[in-house]
Amino acid sequence: MPLWSARRRQAYRKFIVNPRIWRRVIDRLRERITVIAEADWVTHELLIAVTARLEQLYWMWQAEVKP
Repeated sequence: MPLWSARRRQAYRKFIVNPRIWRRVIDRLRERITVIAEADWVTHELLIAVTARLEQLYWMWQAEVKP
């Protein structure tokens, strides 16, 4: 029995190669960073680190895809 069905693999591939989804996730994380800044500094710092890494990966992916 396969771990991932064909439908799930196809959905995963669409997510990975869709730049709008990456941009939306990064934008939502940035919104959360501003909201949580005053309430919880630890979570705030973690969100900054995760967002920075996602932006870095997004940038690298765009550099490879664009000619």
